[in-house]
Amino acid sequence: MLRNVSTCPYCGQVSAAVDDEGPDLVLAPDLAGGVPCGHLAFVVASLEAYDSRDGARVPERTGHWLWVRGAGTRSLPHGPVDPLSACVDEVACGFPLGGPAPGVPYAVGGATAGVRDAVRPGSGEFPLGPLWGGPVSGFLDALALYSLRPDELVAEVRRLAAGVARG
Repeated sequence: MLRNVSTCPYCGQVSAAVDDEGPDLVLAPDLAGGVPCGHLAFVVASLEAYDSRDGARVPERTGHWLWVRGAGTRSLPHGPVDPLSACVDEVACGFPLGGPAPGVPYAVGGATAGVRDAVRPGSGEFPLGPLWGGPVSGFLDALALYSLRPDELVAEVRRLAAGVARG
């Protein structure tokens, strides 16, 4: 099943979705060719799957992705947080970066699982269906950054992430 990640606040296009059966990140799921709108700068998405009976992680149904304008999508490993995806999360959630926020105007789309469920119950945490006879559930944390100047936003967030990584 496709789960909407975010809709562009400027043009209204669905920017990305997570296919929870893959799992996989699907860009512009409503358009042939999967090319997102010109406002999208970043998408960071995580689908965490777990056994509904005991809470054990189900890696076969879990996925983490980062899409960057001009660079495409890459899968992120489970474990240490990638500096660029962490920076995108921090900017989207309004957390301090140890420096100024990006100077390029931007808008945030998507939400954490908790916010998704608060707005629409069952959209942040949901059943994925049985796997090898056991019930599996998942939760979706997915955020996107948009701008009328997306290339400038990408460059600035990359610079911020490099500074944070250097410490």
